[in-house]
Amino acid sequence: MEFTQAQHDRIDAVDNACHKLLCDLAGEEIEWNIEYIGEVADICQEIICDELKLMTEMEFKPFVQDEETKHVYCITEEDIDSAIAEWEQEEEKTVTPEQRETIINEISQWDFSDNQASIMTTISNHANPAYFQ
Repeated sequence: MEFTQAQHDRIDAVDNACHKLLCDLAGEEIEWNIEYIGEVADICQEIICDELKLMTEMEFKPFVQDEETKHVYCITEEDIDSAIAEWEQEEEKTVTPEQRETIINEISQWDFSDNQASIMTTISNHANPAYFQ
């Protein structure tokens, strides 16, 4: 399941706008945290799509739905790279290209409801050499 470039651009636009809103309201630049950004996006989506009915959820923040399982996917490779960078900084370790690919392959298949904590746990598991022994 892949996003079109337009869908990817829209996801980025929503995430960036939500991050900017958080920074503007805080009065300072705050760290990129997809969990907080996602919470803001969810609230905005509810208002824009459900209350005001200005667009569909798909128009607001595109997602891909697996027709067989009905799972909704919207975690992008950029989200995963951001989480990897955050983990690397916190743990003072580096994820190898092979580990990154394994992490992306696993996380990109997750259901929409999976959260930042699960992403960080998966990165930690796959970036730890003992995991593969």
